[in-house]
Amino acid sequence: MRLLFVFLAILIVSGLYDYHHSAKLSLEMVAFNSLTKEESNRILVSPKDSHVNKVVVDHQLNSYLGGNHLNQILYEVTFNHTETDVVGNLIVYIAEDEMTVIGKKNHAIE
Repeated sequence: MRLLFVFLAILIVSGLYDYHHSAKLSLEMVAFNSLTKEESNRILVSPKDSHVNKVVVDHQLNSYLGGNHLNQILYEVTFNHTETDVVGNLIVYIAEDEMTVIGKKNHAIE
């Protein structure tokens, strides 16, 4: 009986672990959820119409993000086709924990 209880406990814990990890949001959705209504309205197709890069925070980006992130590795999520006549594509920076949004900006228009 004790062996059956241990087996069931392990089965339940492993099932909860798998559920927790499968329910994790993608980086694109974490970034999308951080947008204002006006920003999200610029995404005409889908939040998946974006690309994700890992970046190391340099001095310029660090000063933009508030000065506490120099040399940290962040995910940079750029939403394609969100540029306007005034600003470039939306960019969201996410910490390595893949849940914490560090900051947002618009890509410079070239």
